[in-house]
Amino acid sequence: MKAILEFDLPREQHEFENAAQGGNYRATVQEMAEMLRHKVKYGSDSQHSAVTLAYDEIQGNLFEIANKNKVDVFD
Repeated sequence: MKAILEFDLPREQHEFENAAQGGNYRATVQEMAEMLRHKVKYGSDSQHSAVTLAYDEIQGNLFEIANKNKVDVFD
């Protein structure tokens, strides 16, 4: 099976660039999610619990936004 995306360049240049860099966007979101998971799970003992809760909330927000936009962060 093949999938072909066509763009009318230069009129659809922006859409083409978004499609071409989709993997980079996803990798960025995955890296951010992993960094937040690490901060929540392995935060240092000296880290205030409010900071850990903030990281946890940000991570939750990231997943909500990704889900709303139909982005599978980890599949």
